Amino acid sequence: MLMQNDEPMKKFTVAEFITGRIAVSRQTQKELAKRLGYDKPNIMPMFKKGLTKVPIEKVPKLAELLECEPLMLLQMAMNEYKPGEFQAIMEICGFPISKNEKRIIENVRDKSGNRDPNPDYQNNRKLIEDVALQLK
Repeated sequence: MLMQNDEPMKKFTVAEFITGRIAVSRQTQKELAKRLGYDKPNIMPMFKKGLTKVPIEKVPKLAELLECEPLMLLQMAMNEYKPGEFQAIMEICGFPISKNEKRIIENVRDKSGNRDPNPDYQNNRKLIEDVALQLK
């Protein structure tokens, strides 16, 4: 993945990502742990240090609490914790898209009259690249 200045974007571990999201959260680690269904707040520092893996079934709620895209957190966790299983799921189900990506596709379909624009067509490729560079 590339940033706007074409420098590679750093890949975060789940622990690093959670640490960063907790740092900007308006909730304490104790509140987060309780809302995730844990009685003891020490689970959050364990997640942050990478000592304990986030259970996959907790990813949707954790993403909600940390105000991040659930699909991104799921992909990150699966790729880190279960890369072989994740690869098999990707081969069977295809590449998942986020809610925002889905909205972009819906907008393209709406604006194009439900045509199926070929991204390999030279003019379309350039348009898509230009739009992608402007998205934030």
